[in-house]
Amino acid sequence: MRVLHLINQASPQASAPTMNLVATAMEKVPAAHQLLLLGGAPLSDAVTAAQVTDFQTMGIPGGHALAAIPRLRHWLTDNPRPDLIHCWSVGTLLLSSLMFRNTPRLLTLTVMPSKREIHLLRMLAAEAGDKLGIVAITSGIARALLTMGVRPESVDVLRPGIDMGLVKTSDRDALRERWELAGDEPFVVMLLSDPPTQADASEASLMLGLTNVSLNHPNRPVHLLIHPDQKNRLAALNPMRPLNSEHLIISDARVAVPWQVLPGCDAVIAMQDGGAGLSIPWAMAANVPIIGHATAEICEWVEDHHSALLVAPGQPALRHLAGKLQTVLTDPQQTYKLRDTARHEAFSFYSRTRFGSDLKTVYEQLLAAQQLNVPDMPSTGGLRFTGRG
Repeated sequence: MRVLHLINQASPQASAPTMNLVATAMEKVPAAHQLLLLGGAPLSDAVTAAQVTDFQTMGIPGGHALAAIPRLRHWLTDNPRPDLIHCWSVGTLLLSSLMFRNTPRLLTLTVMPSKREIHLLRMLAAEAGDKLGIVAITSGIARALLTMGVRPESVDVLRPGIDMGLVKTSDRDALRERWELAGDEPFVVMLLSDPPTQADASEASLMLGLTNVSLNHPNRPVHLLIHPDQKNRLAALNPMRPLNSEHLIISDARVAVPWQVLPGCDAVIAMQDGGAGLSIPWAMAANVPIIGHATAEICEWVEDHHSALLVAPGQPALRHLAGKLQTVLTDPQQTYKLRDTARHEAFSFYSRTRFGSDLKTVYEQLLAAQQLNVPDMPSTGGLRFTGRG
């Protein structure tokens, strides 16, 4: 079986966590895999960070998938046609639907698609029939597709696999030295975001300020770790400059590769705007306590007072989040229970072996023109909370 994996740089899914899933698919599913990157250096860097070593790069304008049609046609003259196309972005699914109409195609969704993209998926699924399958990493994504009319036979949920071996706890001291922190005393809270720049830094910084005021511990300040291109980064920094507190916000591009920075963190925050994706199971695997909003999407990963501390979204949510963060930073016994439960669940239910086995089943179903039916995963944490267990 020849499987061609496609992803384009302009997609919000073109991130290191998604590419690590690609690496798992290529390693755990017995097949002749080829990975074709439609983009430039940023996409290649993400793939390399995700421990993928065997790939080809095809430079295209702006990283837009349809711009690759001429070069992909030329590529096919020197390479055998695949038996199955695994698309890791909506753009590459459209591209493969135009160029490989008679070849089974699979789309993996790791972030919530836009309404425009879902409309496109509905049309593609209706036209392709049993030659197209769509698997989402969460029920929330799958539910959004079904609600907007994508044919149910084409959609299922395939939970991700996490390579826990990539998390190096021994990197903590080197990370904190890089962030110019004085020893192990300052707290570092990472803003989870999928894609890496989606979450709102200004809201997180307000919560940071409330936490620092509540703790009132100048020798153990709370720092916020974000991406240099984080949404509303300047709005987060501006109120801090008059107080000479802008150093409390740490910018590090390696936030896009969560397993590289999580060992240096004391907690993570998952907010309703962009914090419900693959970065959560990585935080679970890294043994870092999680606080966040109790949205349906976040509760698929973790459960309040079981594997995380969650608050209801709404107007007073930032104050409540600050209170939960203060609890995590000052109550070592409760924090140990939360992170130990989360890490155990990450190890038990987000294994690479299980992901590879389920993906192999999906491949076989597509090749046999059968309806998608991903094997059920044992219930845990947020799955039980949302009634899926």
